[in-house]
Amino acid sequence: MSRAMPDVERSLAFGDVGATFSNIGTPITRNYYLHWLQNLTDATVEFSWDGADNVNLTLAPNTALVLDEATNVALENAEPANVAIGTQYKARHAGVAPTEGSVKVNGEFIVL
Repeated sequence: MSRAMPDVERSLAFGDVGATFSNIGTPITRNYYLHWLQNLTDATVEFSWDGADNVNLTLAPNTALVLDEATNVALENAEPANVAIGTQYKARHAGVAPTEGSVKVNGEFIVL
């Protein structure tokens, strides 16, 4: 029987959220089928995890988003989508630097 397990939370303090992308912790070491991003700062923050520093998500201050990559797999017996091992999450402010809080990323992986 498989079970879902949370990974170690990755975070970036407000003072490190600059005008260019900064790494949020280290690259992930497990495939995430579910991941969540939190902007617990007082500024709008942009996130990237595509490896090319494109803006993949913008979050307003004190908001979060949960992404379920594995829901509604189209084909029976198909492998669900996931966020790949080695993915590096990054963040930057969207014009105004935060003065408090942090940004956080975490995910869940399957243990067989």
